[in-house]
Amino acid sequence: KLSFTHSLPGRALQMNAGAQIAKGDWLLFHHADSALSGAGVQAIGELPAAVNWGGFRHRFTPNNWKLRLVSLAHNLRCRLEGAIYGDQSMFARREFFQSLGGFPEAELEDLKFSDLALQKAPSCLLPHYVDTSSRKFLDIGEFKALWQVVSIVYRYQHEKPVGNESFFKPYR
Repeated sequence: KLSFTHSLPGRALQMNAGAQIAKGDWLLFHHADSALSGAGVQAIGELPAAVNWGGFRHRFTPNNWKLRLVSLAHNLRCRLEGAIYGDQSMFARREFFQSLGGFPEAELEDLKFSDLALQKAPSCLLPHYVDTSSRKFLDIGEFKALWQVVSIVYRYQHEKPVGNESFFKPYR
């Protein structure tokens, strides 16, 4: 059964509004320009009780060597640090999500949620892939877009103004 809700603009507000009306034990936050297999969705429900949140491996479509390199670096960072980006189809147990207060209503809500979640529990990176449109990276240029992402994350981690509003604008 489908349920609908309305929200003010902003990804965190919209995802939190959806989480409030969702009925299941698990919440899955999936970007509209990404694709996840049914096996990936099913794998969430098969996770042991000790797992509270996580995401999937990232892969761009269409695919070229530069984008494979970007995804490889992205997946390696996730395995090493545990942080999950929104374009990895982040999932969380409802109770765990609610205990953290949902997504912080600010830029980089996915990284801020990851930081909060990592203080309480390790993330789980499932082996299934989320295929994400590379449209933005191709429009900007693969390495230029990667540099923008790296600089945004660096500034975020060092508590400096994030900047690069133009990187996010078409998606807010």
